[in-house]
Amino acid sequence: MTHGSPHPNLRQRTLDRFDALRRERAGLLRAAREVRAEAKASPAKTHETALRLARISAEVARVRADIATAEAQAIANGFNVSLIHAALRLRRMGPDERAEHDAQMALYRQDLGISAGEARPCSP
Repeated sequence: MTHGSPHPNLRQRTLDRFDALRRERAGLLRAAREVRAEAKASPAKTHETALRLARISAEVARVRADIATAEAQAIANGFNVSLIHAALRLRRMGPDERAEHDAQMALYRQDLGISAGEARPCSP
């Protein structure tokens, strides 16, 4: 469902917000992994580690809620959230990785008999 073509500035702000939230979540998850590794290395710091993990878990929950809110706002503004996530995946790729992805996608499209401008429903 689309509500027309969203304004380019809104589109860019939406992509940037999604990307920032994804990066924040990834950083928090990385921090949690590091804390768990430290806990294994130094069992004497169990209480401190538990407190840090609780704090990080609360931050992860907050970021997940922010992501859900951003997705709801994007949908309300006429964006396709799945395509936003796909676009952000492509944006994170380097030029060589993106070129390889595009070449593989072209090969798969050719094997499936789908031209670049053609859209067909899938049949079982």
